[in-house]
Amino acid sequence: MIISQQTVADKLADYLYRKISLNELVDWAEWAMMQGEFEGWLICSRLTLYR
Repeated sequence: MIISQQTVADKLADYLYRKISLNELVDWAEWAMMQGEFEGWLICSRLTLYR
């Protein structure tokens, strides 16, 4: 699965609009780092620091 900037932005927006919890966001970021292929930049790595 290729993870684009838009995918990351959508997940962050879901968190900001309280559609998902911080734990869900961090779990997704950890999964994405292990399973996905990133297109461009890596913002997800920073999310694991805040858990």
